[in-house]
Amino acid sequence: MCELFAMSSKNPSTLNYSLHEFSKHGGLTHKNKSGWGIAYYEEDGVFLVKEALPASDSPLAKYISDEARESKYVIAHLRLATTV
Repeated sequence: MCELFAMSSKNPSTLNYSLHEFSKHGGLTHKNKSGWGIAYYEEDGVFLVKEALPASDSPLAKYISDEARESKYVIAHLRLATTV
C-alpha cells in the first residue's frame, strides 16, 4: 500500500526532519520504493516534484528534505507498485 504524508498549518513551517524520516520509508525502512512525489504551496504557486526512484535513494528527495522551504500545506506520497 502507498504511504501519504500531509501537513496543514496555520503558520508556515519547515518539515526537514519529518520529510527526511518519511523518505526512509521509500525503500530503506519500508518497501515503498516504486517512486515518490511531493507538493507544497508557496505564495507564488504550487511546487510539485515526482520521481520514479525510491525516495531513500534519490538525491532530489534528499535535497528537498534538507532544503525544505516554509509552507502551510504539504503532501507527499511514497508509491508501492502492485501487479494485477
